[in-house]
Amino acid sequence: MRESFAGLRAISRLSLREQVKVAEQMNYILSEELIQHWTILLTELNLLTKKIAINRLGIAVLLKYFRRC
Repeated sequence: MRESFAGLRAISRLSLREQVKVAEQMNYILSEELIQHWTILLTELNLLTKKIAINRLGIAVLLKYFRRC
């Protein structure tokens, strides 16, 4: 927790232009992490096609969530 506050203090000392650059980089990293963790792989898709259609979304979310842990 303290590291995040230290990081925020460090960012607040930057100029507005530098803050925008940092925010864009953080957003890019977040987007990459989301893609990496939540994209359904071919093997996972094969598992999902065997399930009843109404259950596929819930099973996909649970599968990706527990793979992340």
